[in-house]
Amino acid sequence: VDRDGQLIITGRENGKVVLIAPSGPGGTLQAASEASVEAVLIDSPDFEVKVAATGTVNGQVTIWDVGRQTARVECEDSSRTGVTRLLWGKDCTLIAGTLSGNIRVWDVRSGALKYELLGHRNTDPGSVYNKQKNVLLSTSEDGTVKIFNLP
Repeated sequence: VDRDGQLIITGRENGKVVLIAPSGPGGTLQAASEASVEAVLIDSPDFEVKVAATGTVNGQVTIWDVGRQTARVECEDSSRTGVTRLLWGKDCTLIAGTLSGNIRVWDVRSGALKYELLGHRNTDPGSVYNKQKNVLLSTSEDGTVKIFNLP
């Protein structure tokens, strides 16, 4: 749900992202692949226009222009590890938890991978980010909890 409570975004197993407005369907976004969309996020505070981010089971991360219903940026990722969680980070970054347990951080303007956080050996099902302190708390199915001070 966006910050105004006017738009809901949800991912589907066929690679589609559905936008729902209170008055009815708001549109559909189609990812480059038909992989299941596992993580969605809307309303980056760093952009004046409404943007969304999606992550798929095959590791594809896309930044969308919601108003135009088009992809703005495809984030670079050669590992193609499935995305389980997305969070907006500081200074136009996107934080993604993955099935491998690694956490990737991208520049959402260019799609370039800025850095990767290691330490978990299994899926990262949950993360919490404090933008003021630039600290990420992440959990893993391997039973570990990590605190990362982000650069």
